[in-house]
Amino acid sequence: MTEYEIQPLSLHCAQTGRELKPGETYYSALTESPEGFRRLDYSAEVWQGPPDRTVAFWRAKVPTDSGGKRRQMVDDSVVVEFFERLAGAEDATKLNFRYILALLLLRKKILKLTHVVHEEAREILVLRASAGATEHRVVNPGLTEPQLEAVQAEVDKILHQQ
Repeated sequence: MTEYEIQPLSLHCAQTGRELKPGETYYSALTESPEGFRRLDYSAEVWQGPPDRTVAFWRAKVPTDSGGKRRQMVDDSVVVEFFERLAGAEDATKLNFRYILALLLLRKKILKLTHVVHEEAREILVLRASAGATEHRVVNPGLTEPQLEAVQAEVDKILHQQ
């Protein structure tokens, strides 16, 4: 089973090492490395755009004491961009992430399932953007229940601005 080790919000700027304060605006970049996905957080004052090999990035604020409230999810456009950047991926980690993101976008009604096709012994979901004619083909990686839970947990970590 593939393990996902994406760091939560580090509370330190990846460039300067300075501590990020509660309520401060920061940028997170999810980058590719040979070991998998890596999250880097930057203070707004040093952010000059996403670093090389960035799959997705977003702007957020360092949480203050939430008092038990649910963490805020990143904007839907970030989820769509992440999903689209993973198009054409063939390695298992990216296929798994893209599949889970597709399910999330289906649940949010941003994508609609038009049909399912079988090619080369693989099930492929054919999805269409609700707001347009763009068609997306997503491989069902056939995740087991424990694998599905692991990928969902990592996607949740990324999307809920930890």
